[in-house]
Amino acid sequence: MDIKEFLQTDLKEVYFSEVKAVLSRYQRYVYIVLAVCLVALIYYTQVKPKVDVYFQKTALLKQYNKLLKTKEKRIMTKDIIESEISRLQILVDEKENIFFTENDFNEFSINILPKMANSYDGKIKSIVYKQAMKKNNFLIYKLDLIVEGNFNGLINLYNDLELFSKVIKIEKFNIVLRKVNPLTLSTELSLSMYGVDE
Repeated sequence: MDIKEFLQTDLKEVYFSEVKAVLSRYQRYVYIVLAVCLVALIYYTQVKPKVDVYFQKTALLKQYNKLLKTKEKRIMTKDIIESEISRLQILVDEKENIFFTENDFNEFSINILPKMANSYDGKIKSIVYKQAMKKNNFLIYKLDLIVEGNFNGLINLYNDLELFSKVIKIEKFNIVLRKVNPLTLSTELSLSMYGVDE
């Protein structure tokens, strides 16, 4: 071994021993720095991406909840509107039922009216149908009739016409005495039955 090698070997050992002394003196600081680096590495590679995803999903969830509440309000409003429309449609249907259709008018004048008169011992002597006319969104069916019967029967007939389930207006009436024994009266009636002009 020559001197150069000896000196080189000695220098290496001297250098290594100095590094070892410095490391042993600052060993805990090195561990702390390594631990901080390890924690930082774990945080930025494992924890931070998951936290970012969590906050993104939380923000999306808030947006969806807000949208859901808006949709629920719209649905509630729509349901309220639909129920109000249904309620109003029922009212319209009920109101439409109090008006005559052409078939209702024919049924009334041919079947119902004679039965009403007969139920009070009255008799229809004549019916004159007049031209239906339109007035203020109504279709008015008119007829003139002559009915014979006793006083109470005619009053009951007037009452039934007035209380009929559909709109009937007695435009005019005239009562004439036909016989005294038995008391027989004759009445001339002009009736208007109202329908909706569609």
